[in-house]
Amino acid sequence: MPYLSHVDSPRWQDPPTHSVLVQGWVAVPRAAAWEGPFVDVGELRPLELVQRGEVEAAFGDDWHVTGYQTIVPITPETANGRWSLVLRVDGREYREVLDVDPSAAALDEFRDIKRKKLERIERILRCPRPINGRIGGDDCRGELRRADDTTLECTRCGARYSHGEENYDFLPADLAASSGIVHTDSISSWGHDPIASQVIRNHADGLVLDAGSGFKSTVYEHVVNLEVVGYPSTDVLGVGEHLPFATGSFDAALSLNVLEHVRDPFRCATELARVVRPGGKLYASAPFLQPYHGYPHHYYNMTASGLENLFDTKFRVEQLTTPESALPIWGLSWFLNSYVAGLPAEVAARFRKFTVEQLMESPEEYLEDDIVRELRMSTNIELACGCILVGTRRAD
Repeated sequence: MPYLSHVDSPRWQDPPTHSVLVQGWVAVPRAAAWEGPFVDVGELRPLELVQRGEVEAAFGDDWHVTGYQTIVPITPETANGRWSLVLRVDGREYREVLDVDPSAAALDEFRDIKRKKLERIERILRCPRPINGRIGGDDCRGELRRADDTTLECTRCGARYSHGEENYDFLPADLAASSGIVHTDSISSWGHDPIASQVIRNHADGLVLDAGSGFKSTVYEHVVNLEVVGYPSTDVLGVGEHLPFATGSFDAALSLNVLEHVRDPFRCATELARVVRPGGKLYASAPFLQPYHGYPHHYYNMTASGLENLFDTKFRVEQLTTPESALPIWGLSWFLNSYVAGLPAEVAARFRKFTVEQLMESPEEYLEDDIVRELRMSTNIELACGCILVGTRRAD
């Protein structure tokens, strides 16, 4: 084929139920005329194009590289056919079969799970609005009643929240704004690692909160997915600083690679502790030496001691370590790939030939070199050793 490509998702490990994350990249010679990529699900659908700087860094100027990502819902019409990736190059169409086998039965099962789950958790929902609108103070936490088929009303403050067959919406515009939530085209998606999977299995008879769940292809009847984005797998739209649940509602909570993206991780940690019953479990993870990655924002990285400091007054810490997925080699690889992608092509080619020994020299040796001077400002922010702020006090 006159192009190169890689499909990151779907993968055979992700059996589809409600929808499929189609994600990857293609590289086409710049001299070629091309269209796409598309996904064929019985009809051609365009895929959203995104930048893949770490892939671009591996190709020269003679190639055009683009990433793609789209969540494709499974419907009764698309559930019983094979899906494929489609790219047209120089007037010829090329197809790659996607490793996904959508099922109408799985879709029906998902809808049944979603319905039962939403019915189950309605009794533990509480009003998350700050009292008198005062951010940083206590939340209302009033009980809710049905005002009509699509609206819940707080019995204490009268605030109203919409709900439907897909989720409960506790993210009104004012609460979203105060928490820094804005629209993002990024799709947050990862599976459950072995520890999270074990927590989920151990509490199959209770309720588990996945706070900041991202898009999930696998769904559980007892795992409540809280997100700021209304993915098909999202059960409750809300923010971690103002959890819309009664105190002690959950037997366990997951907060996986989320705390760096919230404005107030201390309040978020307090809220997680509040909604987990005494004796319940918490599994939390956060980055330390990891580059900037907005979803849509990235506020705080933390050391192991910092992560412990968030939770050790309310939880007995039983494990504090670095998992395989966060070993230093990942940070080193991420850093180097982003650095190369942030340089002009000719400078990047020279930088790629540096040895580890050269990179271990004093940074002062390179401050005037093009490998430093020509690095994109956005990459400097992404990979910075530190940042500064200079400000003028506002008038009260």
